Amino acid sequence: MAPLPPPRPASRNQLCLSLGAELQASAQAPDPPGGVALPPLRFRQVESEGLLVSEEHYLRRQSFSARFSQPDAWMLVALKGRVLLELHGRQTQLMLQGSGPNVCLTHALDQELLVLDAPLQLVRLRLPSSLAWQPGEFCGRVDLSLLLPTLHLLVQARQDGASELTIQRLKDALQGYCTSQLASCGVELVAAAIDPLASLLLWIKEHLQEPLTLADLASATRLSARRLQELSQKRYGLSPMELLRQQRLEVFHADLLDPAHAKTSVTALLRRSQLVNSAATRQAFEARYGDTPNALRKAGINKPSGNKPMGDKARGRWPLHWIGAPASSP
Repeated sequence: MAPLPPPRPASRNQLCLSLGAELQASAQAPDPPGGVALPPLRFRQVESEGLLVSEEHYLRRQSFSARFSQPDAWMLVALKGRVLLELHGRQTQLMLQGSGPNVCLTHALDQELLVLDAPLQLVRLRLPSSLAWQPGEFCGRVDLSLLLPTLHLLVQARQDGASELTIQRLKDALQGYCTSQLASCGVELVAAAIDPLASLLLWIKEHLQEPLTLADLASATRLSARRLQELSQKRYGLSPMELLRQQRLEVFHADLLDPAHAKTSVTALLRRSQLVNSAATRQAFEARYGDTPNALRKAGINKPSGNKPMGDKARGRWPLHWIGAPASSP
């Protein structure tokens, strides 16, 4: 059996892309005078049937914000060091550390991390879309001392070309271990169909081409419109109709940059995505992608809004002196 190589050096942008997110803004502490330049981080990942596990080593103090296109069920575990999290929809910041509260469960689309102590060792786990944590938001202390050894067995099996049956058993063992440890804190792993919001997101993907109302979304979840509004705001910080618009903006944005639609007008693409050609739609698009649809199409690029100076919101909320440096490139 070949030894497991160390995680590969990477940029924050590379990490975000591998997680299915867009890097919005970032900053990092400078190298010490006369010291050796360090990469921002190292990471390795393994993915199997929708389950994604990412082992991340942050080698210097830094901050960055990432925007995910889907509100997946994430678990973040701090094994070493301290990290401050700011998650969209939460009024307070969360501190994760190896010696204190070390686990966070979240569906947040916008996630900001401030590495307070380096090196920081962090593991992320994304559940398959068919599964969800119940409750979906949690922060506390959980004994996950076997998480890293189990993950390394899975990575080693992948590296050595193990059979799919072996990979499946190790994946199930990893997921089962996390589930059993979280159960002591009142957290359960449930089918997405049992979770009305997770079920709604799957339903929306299948009905994006239809004109939908809040009543349609409520009917799909078998909840009252008021109750659906409450749950959606509490978990995602967005209304159900904002969630729907976000999914449609993803489709519109992809069509906009697709050469097959180069001769299709922006107005026609909006109609195709069931989006209203309004100031609210344009503002939502610019807030997410950093420019107007016509400007993005003309440039032929797909860059997150954090690549442009857009004030405090785009740069994140962390005071830059916390990490001792001005904003830097990803």
